[in-house]
Amino acid sequence: MIATKIRHPIPVAAQIAVLSLGVSAMPFLARADEAAQQAEWVWGVAAREAAAAEAYAPVFDTLAARERKPKTLPAPPAPPVPPTPPVVVTGGNTGGGLDALATSTGAGVLIAILDTGVDLDHTEFAGRISPNATCFGAGTACDGAAALGYDDHGHGTHVAGIAAAAADGFGTTGVAPDATLLPVKVLGASGAGSYGAIAQGIAFAATEGAQVINMSLGGPRPTNSTEYNTLVSALTTAAETSVIVVAAGNDGSGKLPWYPAAFATLPDIAGSMIIAGSVTPSGTKLSRFSQSPINQPGSGCSGTRAARVCFMDVFLLAPGENILSTLPGGAYGAATGTSMAAPYISGAAALVWSAAPYLTPEQVTAILFESAIDLGKPGKDPKYGRGLVNPAGAIAPLGSLSVATSGATTFTASGTGDVKIAQLSGVLASGLRSSHAARDLAFFDAFGRDYRVDLTKSIASSAVSFGGVFGEGPALRRSTYFGDGIAASALVGAEDGSMIAFAGRDDVRVSDARDVVLTARLADDASVTIGYRAGAAGRMNQLDLAASEAYDGLFLSASAMNSPYLGFASDASLAAASVALADDVSLSFGHVSRASDPLAPYEDEILTVEERLVQLREDRAHLASGEGSSAAVSWRVAPWGLIGVNVTYADEDNALFGGLEGGALALTAEASTASAGAGMRVNLGSDWVASASWNAGVTRVVPLADGLFTNVSNLRTEAYGVALAKRGVFAAADAVGFGVSRPLHVVDGQAVMIASTGVTRDREIVYTTETINLASATPETDLEVGYTAALGAVTFLQVNAIYQMDLGGVQGEDAIAGLATVTTQW
Repeated sequence: MIATKIRHPIPVAAQIAVLSLGVSAMPFLARADEAAQQAEWVWGVAAREAAAAEAYAPVFDTLAARERKPKTLPAPPAPPVPPTPPVVVTGGNTGGGLDALATSTGAGVLIAILDTGVDLDHTEFAGRISPNATCFGAGTACDGAAALGYDDHGHGTHVAGIAAAAADGFGTTGVAPDATLLPVKVLGASGAGSYGAIAQGIAFAATEGAQVINMSLGGPRPTNSTEYNTLVSALTTAAETSVIVVAAGNDGSGKLPWYPAAFATLPDIAGSMIIAGSVTPSGTKLSRFSQSPINQPGSGCSGTRAARVCFMDVFLLAPGENILSTLPGGAYGAATGTSMAAPYISGAAALVWSAAPYLTPEQVTAILFESAIDLGKPGKDPKYGRGLVNPAGAIAPLGSLSVATSGATTFTASGTGDVKIAQLSGVLASGLRSSHAARDLAFFDAFGRDYRVDLTKSIASSAVSFGGVFGEGPALRRSTYFGDGIAASALVGAEDGSMIAFAGRDDVRVSDARDVVLTARLADDASVTIGYRAGAAGRMNQLDLAASEAYDGLFLSASAMNSPYLGFASDASLAAASVALADDVSLSFGHVSRASDPLAPYEDEILTVEERLVQLREDRAHLASGEGSSAAVSWRVAPWGLIGVNVTYADEDNALFGGLEGGALALTAEASTASAGAGMRVNLGSDWVASASWNAGVTRVVPLADGLFTNVSNLRTEAYGVALAKRGVFAAADAVGFGVSRPLHVVDGQAVMIASTGVTRDREIVYTTETINLASATPETDLEVGYTAALGAVTFLQVNAIYQMDLGGVQGEDAIAGLATVTTQW
């Protein structure tokens, strides 16, 4: 490879008046005819190391480490394969149904390159050079072609290619390949210029409407007060309409940023200006040559108290070592310096502004800062500032993501909880799945940018979960009989990982005891039961399958036949009693309550108080609570038969029938349900037992303020089923059971949903109103079979299977599950 080193030394005496371009602005240059001799080019961001390439690829989609074919001139190359858009962000389904797709290529954004000019004829910029390219400078700096903005040095062309080289499959691809470039030549052929020329260039770029102004240049503090004030004035004016990106400088990490970068913290400039530092090819460390916001008392800080801004507040890193880009004459070459980092950030700013042209400069810089990849100490720090620029993350939604439910514009809207943590299960799930609007809603991030989401993907399946069968982890059932009719039992879990494990901590251990029940028989005809983190099934109604030994261990679910209207009480405190009213009639009654501890997931203090409050505001599922009372009368009509009736009344907050509601799918503020039911159990002879139950209820629902539902009619619900069991099938101690049931479902009820489904160019929100039928057109049907057998004196086999048809009320969606367990006693 033929390489020519280019150096333009600047006299020391001139350093005060001119600007140095810094570390070896052109480490090597290859003309087009020389480049044609090369077999391949490797993009310099990853320093040609495969490991670094893998590290960068997921972060820097636009400048990924990959092979490049050289552009050969003058012979035209074969038509390239249409390139993939440089930035594609897909939210996926993390945390609940987020399926936002955002693409941006910088189209419609004008990037001003204040530099040595740009090769206006380079094919990488064809059709995207502003006709108003110009030059500012004294003497002969703007003679001839230079007056039109042509590059007579090479630095400016290299910078321009990093920001906006075309995505044509050859040479290089810039961060914003469809952005328009405004070359403003303010540095001469020697790579030097004056602050006066730069001030003129800044003012011109702002007047021309440049949304992004890139200055890969720098020098010492202006000593002439006129130059100083003129430069500040130009930057202050430009800051009102433009994002300004300036190279930090290449004098080493022990030095503060050069000027004009050092103006970035002045009150009228801060918020619109970014200081660009360089990161090593690994993407984890500051380049040795890059100047930084070093922590010196008062260095670079302006303002006081809350308005105080320091260099580290406005400092952002980008790739700056061995970066391949465009050169004059249709050539390509690599260069190193913070000059190369700045246009990378400028390109990222163009992507953000192209995708959301209504943003202000302050919002664009805030987005770049917030989406940056944190380096060094957590948060901003004096060495790495805000961290590493992340173009893909910058155009992805940031902050709280809310579906608007009221407000005329994105600036005045209010709406749901966070889309990222949207979740819904229970009786409302079936109806919401049928919503057309919910499949294509518009949501807005913290900066008012709009994205699309299908919230039906956040609705949980009602398929049987073995996690629900076994609880949160391995557990042992412990039962103790104290004599005199007193017994206690509990499910004691092995120590589990902390509930805060999602924060990356799995070393915090918590003990777990649940389903703790104490029963005392006060007399032959009276008993009381109290429980902690227990379920209501079998505690308050003798007709529950869970109350009969005949069905013990034979069913995985049977929810329709186990007090379905106290379903929220699966992890509740309870008090129940049973008393005989006559020889064949007994009364059972009780009360259950469940109140979520909003701080329970955070009690290990890994999260700060502020982080806890934010989480609680976004996830109302942590605030769900409910209480209910039940009474049941059972009558043994004959030795072979038992019939009964029951009534319940339940109140719930932030939930409905114990279902999960969270984030954007938090729908219920309050719910109250009254229900009644009947059941029977019959001994058919030959150790056959049959049961049947039916329950129905009416629920009044108060929708959550700012939730998707503005009105919900009274809901009529039902649950019913039959079960059959036989003991002594193959051996005296075995049993088999069969069950057919319709779990709790809505048979009549509607909800009115008003939600954002679009936005106009003027940022006015488009709302859709939809009336949703919450009734299940095809209610779920569960078919269950179970078998238990003794393998020894204290060892037992249990086999279960369930087939769920029209799962959750969705026609044609089925699920099947099976389970085999061996239990023992000691």
